Amino acid sequence: MKLKFDENLRELILVIYYRNYLWTNEYNDIGVQCFTNAGYELLKKTSVNLIWQNEKKTRSIFRLTLFGDGPGEYWCEGHTIFNFQWVSTQRLIAFKNMRGHTFATRLDIPCIYKNNEIIVNFCIYINKSTKIFGKMIRNFFVKKAKDSVSDLIIHNVRIMNIESVTKLSMVCWCHIMAQLEISNKSYEEVSAEDIFENVSKISDNTFSSIRVYKKLMKMNSDLITVIRSIEYCFPDIFSSNNLMNSQWMQVRRGEKGTAQILCLQNNGIPYTRRCEGDFVHGAYWELLTQSINCEHAQDITQILYNLENTRLIELTPEKVVQEVKSLIKDNKQKIGPGDVYLISNIIQVSLRNLSVPNVVWSNGVVPELGQNPAKWKSVIHDIIEIYNILTDLDIDVISRSADLNSTNKFLETFENSMDTLSFLQYVDQNSFVEEDIGSKLDLEVFDYVDIGVSVQSSPNFLYFYINPLVANVSGIALFNNNISGKVPQKLKGKFYNEDYRFLQSNHDIEDFIHESNLLLATYVPKKLLSRLKTFSTIFNQITKIPPIVVIKVYSNDKLFQQAIQTKAVSSHIVSISIPGYNTNLPEALPLILRRLHTYHHTDSEQYCHYWNYGNWATDGVKMSKNVEISEDIGICFLTHLAPFAYLVGVNLTFDMEIESYSKKMDDRTSDIIAVLGCSLSLLGVCCIFITASKLYYWRHKT
Repeated sequence: MKLKFDENLRELILVIYYRNYLWTNEYNDIGVQCFTNAGYELLKKTSVNLIWQNEKKTRSIFRLTLFGDGPGEYWCEGHTIFNFQWVSTQRLIAFKNMRGHTFATRLDIPCIYKNNEIIVNFCIYINKSTKIFGKMIRNFFVKKAKDSVSDLIIHNVRIMNIESVTKLSMVCWCHIMAQLEISNKSYEEVSAEDIFENVSKISDNTFSSIRVYKKLMKMNSDLITVIRSIEYCFPDIFSSNNLMNSQWMQVRRGEKGTAQILCLQNNGIPYTRRCEGDFVHGAYWELLTQSINCEHAQDITQILYNLENTRLIELTPEKVVQEVKSLIKDNKQKIGPGDVYLISNIIQVSLRNLSVPNVVWSNGVVPELGQNPAKWKSVIHDIIEIYNILTDLDIDVISRSADLNSTNKFLETFENSMDTLSFLQYVDQNSFVEEDIGSKLDLEVFDYVDIGVSVQSSPNFLYFYINPLVANVSGIALFNNNISGKVPQKLKGKFYNEDYRFLQSNHDIEDFIHESNLLLATYVPKKLLSRLKTFSTIFNQITKIPPIVVIKVYSNDKLFQQAIQTKAVSSHIVSISIPGYNTNLPEALPLILRRLHTYHHTDSEQYCHYWNYGNWATDGVKMSKNVEISEDIGICFLTHLAPFAYLVGVNLTFDMEIESYSKKMDDRTSDIIAVLGCSLSLLGVCCIFITASKLYYWRHKT
């Protein structure tokens, strides 16, 4: 089971695989129950409505009803028919409406309250209705706000968790939703120093949240012992050992924040501080366990930091991206983990400032391009070149930068930019006729206008734009030319000895699966193509663009950094997308991958996985076991779109033994070199003394 929330469409979707294996009590029972804390109740069941399922019920899609006026957690639970085993989705935050900012508060409330000579016992209401109790607390805060602060509207107060109840008092956690009364007051009209010292790089929405937070703090209520945002850790001032004053920049809960100034450790990695917490109790900064001593940054790091903070990133983001590309291209050997972090930030913000057009519109109308297509083309090609530079970096640099979420941030931005490129190619095809781009960039472009296909080849990345309406082409197959002896296409880098072939929607897997030099293949079958538009309409996604198939092939997994590496990628990584259409598919999409003999692997863990921007996962992926096909070939059937790869379980014991042995050999070699060096030095000193004494003797003799 998997939950997914579409914030733009306000849709919460539940996908259940193999629903027949869930325990049910009656015919209409779907086998799961879903719950939320979004309303005034501590726990509430939410209705689940079936919107689609295939004939065999191996995949069913449901829409959950959203509750309340603000965010809440949603999750679903059930039991399987196998030993009544409990199964559950992860808790996911979703909302129906959002009228401001939500804060978690810990309240210590006395049970006895005097109101106009009438003594009221607060605590007796908690057993009757948390909604009534929440409204009583809201009325109390509204009165406090009128007495002590202005411009603050408190929409609701919801009880989220009750810690303790006695005869005299109750301790509980509440969520307060509030906003400023003058919501149209611009960012420039309020000085940032009124909120925090030296605040910068804070979005309008976050800045408004900080102002509401400060207003709530000014109420000076004896009831409030803690108040936190449920989304962000706000800026927090600190001083380093070398007397550099700065602050931790605001960051979302669960992420790591960096300092406002460029504050690096001696290994070149920025100092970070994690934003801890959970939805009910809010976000808070972790306690610092190390002293901070900001080191001097190398030139490339300082330049990247200046680019990230310059106004040019808002005014001319395309020039900033070009500057980043030129800078790192000339300084490849100097790039460190902190630089990768800054690069990913710059690329993400630059693409956002270019106003990436959305390919899904509620009214089905394709908007006019707000930017010059040639500018977009240039930016995306620069990003492709930046990707190729990053994938050529040392793996240690990449893995250490992944701790700052740099690789996932860059990958997500990169994937979105490639989908944007396909959208722009379709709506303004004349502006995307490639001329001399190959001579300017490390990029080859092959246009097959007669069949509606465009290919862009770079050293570590292949991009295929396919319009199936032109010639029924809907996919590609990649082959190894070392075996076939064919003359290779003009592919670059890691793909030099590889060739591609186009597949049509009416192809069958048997048409190419037995070819010995096959590396990968994928295509959108005819039946799937015909159902895409109708299926997306079920999810309220409307677009007038026909299905454009975008296939991206990554030569390696350097940027796909796992938190805990228990599996290894043993194939090219293939990312498939159909921009403007739902990522869930009504029919299975085939993907064939050949396992490369690169890793020492276990026999038990071999499967097709997809990347969820954190780890490799397998839900929604089915593998076919065909004994007549080579064991190195994996046939995967996908029910949703994402980057996919063939993973094998890594024999960590074997690898650690090799590493341990290599380390011992390295240590022994180092010892031998050290002893030999000392011996030669000592011999040299002895020779000097002998020569000096002989010279003295010969001089006196003559």
